[in-house]
Amino acid sequence: MSVAMPLYADLDPNSAFREIQDTDGVHVQKSVTLTGNGAGQKENLFQLTGTCQVKMIFGFCTEATDSTTLSNFKWELWDSNAATDITGVVNASGAIVGALVYKEALLAGAAIFANPTIGRIVEPAGNKKTFEPFIAMQKIGANTYIRLSYTGDGSSDTDWTFEIHYVPFQDEALLVAV
Repeated sequence: MSVAMPLYADLDPNSAFREIQDTDGVHVQKSVTLTGNGAGQKENLFQLTGTCQVKMIFGFCTEATDSTTLSNFKWELWDSNAATDITGVVNASGAIVGALVYKEALLAGAAIFANPTIGRIVEPAGNKKTFEPFIAMQKIGANTYIRLSYTGDGSSDTDWTFEIHYVPFQDEALLVAV
């Protein structure tokens, strides 16, 4: 499911959509199956047009047939030529249904992985936001993506739903699931 609508100046300021954008941003989801043998597996999740503030990015496991090897899990900005880390790597091996991975740290800090093997309260250290926002900018004239990079093995097979919340900086700016 992909939902994206730019923030237009003429949008009714009392509309529910405007309220959602003002607080959480526009929400876009992408569901994928992670399979693949070896390091350097890449999955384009969202295509970026223009410049947006990403308020949060996270993913949760919806099916875990085999997650024995699911390591070096991180998000990158890919401009069709070069990758820039959004998060550092985290080991998501052993993920079960309901596992969560999200960006909490500053640029290239490791993503956070939490398996629901016990009840959990997840909160950031140091009295800061749980989700760390960042600004993503499209490379002029190039397809630019927020993608997932990971290492799997020959039997890796997990389904994930990834979600991004963003606020566009221009009317034409948006992120869409690919």
